[in-house]
Order: sequence, then structure tokens, then C-alpha cells
Amino acid sequence: MEGVNNFIKCFQQLIDRGDAATAPSIRGGRLGNPTSPTTKNSRMSMIGDMWRDKNWMAIGNSIGTGLDSPVDYFTSPTSSYPCGATVNYNTADGYKKYSVLSNIEFAGATLVGVDVYWAAPSNSTPNKVPNKFDPWTYAYTLNVPNGTTSIAIKPTAMSNNISSMKLNGTAVAQGASSTVAVAAGTVISIDVVSPDGSSTSSYKLTVALV
Repeated sequence: MEGVNNFIKCFQQLIDRGDAATAPSIRGGRLGNPTSPTTKNSRMSMIGDMWRDKNWMAIGNSIGTGLDSPVDYFTSPTSSYPCGATVNYNTADGYKKYSVLSNIEFAGATLVGVDVYWAAPSNSTPNKVPNKFDPWTYAYTLNVPNGTTSIAIKPTAMSNNISSMKLNGTAVAQGASSTVAVAAGTVISIDVVSPDGSSTSSYKLTVALV
């Protein structure tokens, strides 16, 4: 699992620090060359020491086509498949504009998810996973067993550098679990402000007793 965790960390530092988290690829990259005056070298995000750590991990090569090219490994609005993103995170300092959650966990409740798409259809087949949390979908239903009066909620923001995150108006720490009283029709709010303060995402979770 250490290798898997390092893989996740490679992406997380891209979200948190943008291009500053990358370094020239030691391979020269699929689309780059360290000695070329035009394409230069592609980039990689790395965790661990490749010479001493058997679980080191790097992602890169085609995620950035050159040292002086715009980043291209973040989410941006798309017309090729359903995506709720309205901010182009590939622009300069775009990584500072993430105000969305990357994950949310519950104890005592079940999220009714949505279809999450990651690419345009392949051979007329949608590239999607059903019934999941989508960072750019902001309204959900929570199924809660009858007789339950409180649940635990643990929201995790996509960026570790968010300005603030509030659960029902009360500040909560990144990845912290909070207990919330519930009844039929209760609406739970989660508000996240981006690192640069330019973007706010407001999630609404409506409780349904089942």
C-alpha cells in the first residue's frame, strides 16, 4: 500500500502546488527532450528517492509537454463529456482555485451518488462510474436509517491549502469527522473556499429516512 499511497501523493502535491511540484523528467519524456531548444523536457511529480526507496513513485512525461508549456494535468470545462467544472484549472495559478471536495465519508448514512465521467465515450460506450461522489455536483441525498438521530461526516477538500471549510456554518479541519443531528428533510451544508479566495463551492446534503 505504500506504493499506492505514494501514487496518490504525487497527484496531491500537483493539486496543492501546481507546476512547482514538478521537476524535469529524467527520461526526457514522450513529448520532450532535455537538450531541445523548442520542446525542452517534460515534467514529473515524484515522491521518494528512486535510488534508495523501493516504493518511490513518479507520474509525468506527457502530463506537461515542456518546461515552458502550460500545465495540462488539471480539470477544465469540457464539451466532450458531462463535467460540472466551470473553472479552467490549467491556467496560471489555476491550482489555487480549487474549492471543491475530493471525498466525503459518512458513518450512519449512505450517499446517493451520481454518474462520474472521466473521458469522452469510447466506441459509443460512456466512460463513467455510477453512484459516486462527484466534486462538481453540489446537491445530494443522504439515506439515513429510520430512528437515527445523528450521523458522522468527514469531508476532505481537494486542495490542502483551502482558505476555509465549514460544515453547517462551523469551521472544520481538513479530513476531520463531525457529528451532525439529523431528521427527515434535514439539509446539511458544506462550504469550501479556494486557496486564493476566488472560488467558493457550496454542497447541500438532504437527509431522507429509509
